[in-house]
Formats: sequence, structure tokens, C-alpha cells
Amino acid sequence: MARKGLWKIKAQERKPLRDMVYERLKKRIQRGEFHANERLIEQKLALDLGVSRTPIREAISRLEYDGLVDKIPHGGAKVKGATKEEIKEIFGIRAVIESYAAALATERIDEEVLRRLHTIINKSEKALRQNNINRFIQLNSDFHEIIYRECRSEKLYHMIYDLRDYIFKYRVLILRIKEMPKISLHDHKLMVQAMEEKDVQKVEQLVKEHILRGKENLLRAIEKGELQ
Repeated sequence: MARKGLWKIKAQERKPLRDMVYERLKKRIQRGEFHANERLIEQKLALDLGVSRTPIREAISRLEYDGLVDKIPHGGAKVKGATKEEIKEIFGIRAVIESYAAALATERIDEEVLRRLHTIINKSEKALRQNNINRFIQLNSDFHEIIYRECRSEKLYHMIYDLRDYIFKYRVLILRIKEMPKISLHDHKLMVQAMEEKDVQKVEQLVKEHILRGKENLLRAIEKGELQ
């Protein structure tokens, strides 16, 4: 849990206060700074952020809509934990649409995009050597974002974008499991190699396996009680 005042809103920030509070709380949840089923106490959060309870309450309502928190009967809210049912559903959808996006991207990819992917892989290796998992997670997201955009299908991109909060939430959980960052990085290298070879079917299969492997590791972590 972050120390009191660490996430305090700065007066010079220009976004509407309710948006800043929402974004701060969302990041904290996605990064795992709150445990699953941990109660969100409006008064404490307001004190941490240096705001009134009104924007906190508004932010929690938006987070409920995002699927990141659950309302508690008779008032209040708690951080939504990872459930087997949700993992199976989200990862099943992802395996289909993201592998298809990668296949389309492979058909259209150029040397500049491949160079950017290689750069991200190099930076990811450095982050891993430095044990900077937060940096690694961000680079991992950047890698997939390039592929999503390179598919050049607006409808497909928006389908993936609609799942963005679930994707990031579970990406954080996966990459905090021992050995998964190394496995993920290895998968990314294989994907780029197949893209360079313009092997559309291989890329599609690699991405599907990459996503489903993440699902299986999450389910095992839940079985073992390793997810907080």
C-alpha cells in the first residue's frame, strides 16, 4: 500500500479533478497496490490524495463500470479479484482477436515497425536485467500496442481497446509470476522473427499460444493461492 500522501494530487495539474482521481486510483489497482477484495475507504483515499470524498465516490463508480471494483451491499466498494470464470472468458476472447490482429499486422508490417519492435525487446531485456518489473510491464504493453495498431483495422482495434482494462490488469498479474517475464520476452522474440519472415500462420499461432499460456499460469496461481 502506498504511504499517506504519496499519490497526492498536485494543484498545477490541468485535468479535471475527477479525472485525475480516477486515473490515480485506476493505476494503483492495476499495478496491484491494493489486494483483491480490499475495501476502498473513501475517507482514507480522500486523505491520501488530498481531495474531498466527492471525486473519490465518482471515481469508484467509474471503476465499477470498468470492472475493477465491486460495490458492497449497504455502501462502499472493494477491489475486484481475479476469478477463474472471468480469466477463461477474457483470455478466450483475447486469443481469438489478438492473434487475428497479429496475423493482419504481419501482412502489412514494414521495416520501421520491425525496428521499433526490436528496440522494445532490447529495452525489455535491460529492464529484466535491472529487475525493473514496472518498466518491463510498460514495455510489454507497448509491444502489443504496436501490433494492435499495425493491423490497421479500426473495428478490430476498438474491440481490443474495449478490453484494455482487463488486458492490463491481467498482464500485470502474469508478469509478476516467477519466470513469466523471461517466457514472455522469449515469445516476443519468436513473434518478431516470424513477422520478419512474413509467416502469417506462425505469428497467429504464436500469439494464441502466448495468451493461452498466460491464462493457464494465472489459473494455476489462483489454485495455489498465490494471487492477492
